[in-house]
Amino acid sequence: MMKSRSLQTTIGRLAAIALTTASVAISSPSHVIGQPASHIELVYAEQLEGVYGQNWFAQVLGDRTGSGVEVYVVGDGKTGDFFGIISVDCQTPRYSRWLATGGYVPDHQIPSEAILRIRNLACR
Repeated sequence: MMKSRSLQTTIGRLAAIALTTASVAISSPSHVIGQPASHIELVYAEQLEGVYGQNWFAQVLGDRTGSGVEVYVVGDGKTGDFFGIISVDCQTPRYSRWLATGGYVPDHQIPSEAILRIRNLACR
């Protein structure tokens, strides 16, 4: 029951972020609008103790501001849920920044391997 409630809560939060992101995209035209949406994909499967793990997913939203590629990030698993949007600076990684985050896992606890793979996805 708890797993199902947690999943429902995560889905609700993801829907809220998706609606907010869509409304921002519609209110600020860019080259992203009219382009086919990319799909969310598994970027890193973090192995934890025993049979437990944490999966990290990402979806490129696009370069709407000209200052970085925005990527929607979701974490789900034993550690807890995470969702957020990061602006990835492909030229100078240290200028990448989180635009919004939520969930149980704080952004500084996302594994460096997941961040690297998110960056690779954004900058291909």
